[in-house]
Amino acid sequence: MPAMPRVKASKRSSVALPERRPSTDRDPVSAYAWDVLQGKVITGQLVRLACERHFRDLAQAKKKGFEWRPDIARHAIQFVEYCRHSKGEWAGQRIRLTAWQQFVRGSAFGWLRANGTRRFRVIYEECARKNGKSTNAATVALKCLIADGEPGADVFSAAPLALDTLIPTIHGWKTMGELTIGDVVFSETGDPCNVTYVSPVLEGRECYELKFTDETTVVCDSEHRWLTDATQIRDPIGGSRSMPTLRREGDRKAVFSLHNRKHYVCAWDDLFREESFERALSDALTEQPLSRGRLGVRTTADILASLTNSHGQPNHRVPAPGARSNHLGEICRVINYD
Repeated sequence: MPAMPRVKASKRSSVALPERRPSTDRDPVSAYAWDVLQGKVITGQLVRLACERHFRDLAQAKKKGFEWRPDIARHAIQFVEYCRHSKGEWAGQRIRLTAWQQFVRGSAFGWLRANGTRRFRVIYEECARKNGKSTNAATVALKCLIADGEPGADVFSAAPLALDTLIPTIHGWKTMGELTIGDVVFSETGDPCNVTYVSPVLEGRECYELKFTDETTVVCDSEHRWLTDATQIRDPIGGSRSMPTLRREGDRKAVFSLHNRKHYVCAWDDLFREESFERALSDALTEQPLSRGRLGVRTTADILASLTNSHGQPNHRVPAPGARSNHLGEICRVINYD
């Protein structure tokens, strides 16, 4: 990561604070900023400066042409807490933002310009891994898509690839750095689609080189999202859940258990029982194919954490566009890229 800029900030606030702490229920953003500047919450200098700016702008909002709307800030926070976790040990439970997350979210949405549009157009948020960045970003996208009062809203998510990564277009290959708005590339289904947004070049990202079994490589950052077919899924509370497989060896049938590594072998002479078994198995396979892995979207960091299965074999395969039964290759190596 690049070195953070040097800033000077006194231990005591240089702005005037209200004598009484703002109500968390009414204005959680100001309440958190007050706690930081009173020393009740220990933070780094940049967070402290952001809190100082908040109160300084409250005092000078009219002069600067800004308006602070705690009701809009609360709505942005409450929208997040209406959403639920989709996976892991908290799956199905409502999302709860901590005080610092409420400050970030509320500040982004609660400060308005004189014309009613948002004051802040670019938000930079940095925190350590496993702090819910993906979940947080997803709720921002949902808020802007369906609950922001914007008809036909568009939301884009970008995770960088190296600038020299080759991208197929309808006119031939281009690098990521050469792509421009209006170029026609190919979607995950293999259909032509237009480039509608190009992000700024991002520097100082944690990057990895991924190598496939066909010897091709690609460089991307830790948050790049891949659609992979995983043969083994890590359990969020430890261990793993292997997909069961069906094996046929002559007249024997072996079904591997979902819950452990044991397998069960049986051989039947009873034709009725055999047909009943086949029907039951066919119904089960319709709902959850035993011969396939689990298709899902995973970040580069997720792939690195589950690169191989319990047999030491590559765990992730990348489906070919438009043909999920075929695969571009298995990811066999992930290394840090400088």
